[in-house]
Amino acid sequence: MSKGRIAALALAAVLLGAGALAVAGIPAGFLVEAFKGRIESETGYRLRVSGAARIGLWPNPALSLSDIGVLDPRSGSREELFAAQSVEAGMALAPLLRGRVEIAGIAINKPIVRIAMARERAPAPASPSPAAAGGSGGAAIDIGRVTVKDGMVILSDPRRGTESRVEDIQLDARWPGAGRLLDVKGEGRIGTQPLRLQVRSTAPSRAGIAVHPIDLQFEAPGVLEGPLTATTNVTLADKVLKAENLSGRIGTHGFAGTLAADFSAARPSIEAAFGFQRLELFPPVPGEARRSEPAAGGEAQPASPGPWSDKAFDLDDLNFFDAVIRLTATDLSIGKLRLAPVSIQANIASGVLDIALNRSGLYEGEVQGRVIVDASGPTLTQAMRFDIDGVRAFPLLSDAAGFTAIDGRMRAKLDLSARGNSPKDMVSTLGGNADVLFQDGELRGINIARMVRTLMAQILSGWQENGTQKTDFSQLSATFRLADGQATTTDLTLTGPLVRVRGAGTADLLTRELSFRIDPRVVASLEGQGAQQTDPLGLGVPVIVQGSWDAPQIYPDIADIQNNPQAAFEKLRQLGAGLFSLFGSGDSRKGSGQSGGTDIGKSISDLFGSKDTGNSGQSRGSAEQPPADGKNNDLPGAALDLLRGLLGK
Repeated sequence: MSKGRIAALALAAVLLGAGALAVAGIPAGFLVEAFKGRIESETGYRLRVSGAARIGLWPNPALSLSDIGVLDPRSGSREELFAAQSVEAGMALAPLLRGRVEIAGIAINKPIVRIAMARERAPAPASPSPAAAGGSGGAAIDIGRVTVKDGMVILSDPRRGTESRVEDIQLDARWPGAGRLLDVKGEGRIGTQPLRLQVRSTAPSRAGIAVHPIDLQFEAPGVLEGPLTATTNVTLADKVLKAENLSGRIGTHGFAGTLAADFSAARPSIEAAFGFQRLELFPPVPGEARRSEPAAGGEAQPASPGPWSDKAFDLDDLNFFDAVIRLTATDLSIGKLRLAPVSIQANIASGVLDIALNRSGLYEGEVQGRVIVDASGPTLTQAMRFDIDGVRAFPLLSDAAGFTAIDGRMRAKLDLSARGNSPKDMVSTLGGNADVLFQDGELRGINIARMVRTLMAQILSGWQENGTQKTDFSQLSATFRLADGQATTTDLTLTGPLVRVRGAGTADLLTRELSFRIDPRVVASLEGQGAQQTDPLGLGVPVIVQGSWDAPQIYPDIADIQNNPQAAFEKLRQLGAGLFSLFGSGDSRKGSGQSGGTDIGKSISDLFGSKDTGNSGQSRGSAEQPPADGKNNDLPGAALDLLRGLLGK
């Protein structure tokens, strides 16, 4: 073989090898070692590269590292501040030939960023040296684009071993250089809550302070009613970021405000003030009605709630920052609950959230109160105090708790506390006082007088609701004492036309069961609150209400009723017969020109299902009948009509 051929083959081998190296990459261990030394000397951080490290040459120079991590040995922790499955940095060839490093893009795959957050305010750690910050006067490095795939940020408290995560982070940031358009798009999730963010602005210069107009869009489906879009001017000086002239919209409703964040300490401090036209948080799912006002003749039956959740609250983030937030809104909705207008101030300090609700509108009435949530210890504690005045009961109870059985004007004073790390724990430890008063209202779907009549013949299972029935009242009140999730009252009182109810008992909020003893009576008076009714007519025997509050067992409180119901109900009929004779029979009143006693006695006798024992020798048909117009000489006609209505006649 000639020397020329040998030289040609050698050259071909060199070119093929160079091409292979350009495509496959040159081992970059020597370069990594240089990086490690410089990073540690200038920042104190330690770089780890456990996988391959290569420099590619085609089509552009690129450095690829796999299985890398960054550790801060000064912290004493073995957990890395940053780790990634792979990082690739591509450099533009033309600027590199001119002696300028210009990174066209950095692609980071499955990175994990761990941030140790302090629970106490302390001076922030020292900043990197000027050389590390790019202020040494060396050549500036421009980064054209940064992409992140499947990233994660972990906020951790090493002392308690707790952490909060933002997962599934996808990021695309175009950072073309100072004074050019900056466009950042990102998304992720906290727990099951997805989040999306887009920010557009001019890239800040390295010279320092500048005012940068920013356009941003934020989406939190299920939390906000629509995308949040806003514009603001941002300044950054001495680790204090300020967003002034902040204005925008959430969905179709506008808002304005200001925000300042101080990062000069290990635990950031935030101060913000916002004013909203309308703010809707956690809106009902599409198709779900905000409230189910029962139509005429229809029933209002709330869905039975499921068991209390034992899923732990995640409020440890309250320990990682301080804040003062003021919020006003012409209209605020949280789920189905609505306040209009509303004024709130929330303070967060050392893991304690203190929310002050200033006097605000609530369903045609007013509310003010305070909620304190303490997340500084291992067990969450909560205290709340509310004063409610003149509120319409039906929409409030329907929207807040799905309870649709009562309407009227409501006044209440609540002073409650609880502890626990889940809703179930909170309910099981709930304690305090609750004073509730309803005025000029009605019980929907329940006719107490008819229920009393039914109790003369059988034991009821459930409330026997019927959308066409109701019980009017002038006042319904109770004072509850709560301890360990059980609400006990000794002064339950209902006063209304022809109806009086008194009772006492306990509602177990954890198991949702009732154990009450009540005394319902029908009275011969249309007067409600303040009526001087000394001789109420009615069952005369207390009633037991026991079991699930959706469908309790209801029966008269007499001996052996469960063992021998027939004999017990016969005693009740005998009691009713003696009671009715006090009103006289048709015979005793016949010819006197008064038929009211007969008619009242007949109605009450019908109520208890008894025979006309006052006229054993004469049928009811022989008793004098009321006038044709339905009026009565002893009772106003309206009273008799209402009594008949209550009895279902």
